[in-house]
Amino acid sequence: MKFEYDLPDLMQTKRYWIGDSIGYKKLRKIRGIYGLFNGGQLVYVGMSLDLWQRLQAHKVLAKDGEEPFTHYTLQEFKNATKARVFIYEAIYISYYQPPWNRGSGRGYLYK
Repeated sequence: MKFEYDLPDLMQTKRYWIGDSIGYKKLRKIRGIYGLFNGGQLVYVGMSLDLWQRLQAHKVLAKDGEEPFTHYTLQEFKNATKARVFIYEAIYISYYQPPWNRGSGRGYLYK
């Protein structure tokens, strides 16, 4: 599947192992879109102004030691407004339709 938008393809960006906590602690205060992977599957797309904090929040939601995701990717948008990053998030969610985003009540723009 070819990503159709003038945005980076999250499936093609570098993935980082979630166990590398030293690596992602350096990502504080980065504005962007992140993708969470469980093995090779993209399971969630979100927007963050502080990636480290968001990853910690996702880990807290995990059930009794279950690893909620194995890898993550981040696409930074340094000069984009917060509103524009929300639009990018909606595009990514609509395009990839990750399973963990389905309960958000937002629906998909494209099917």
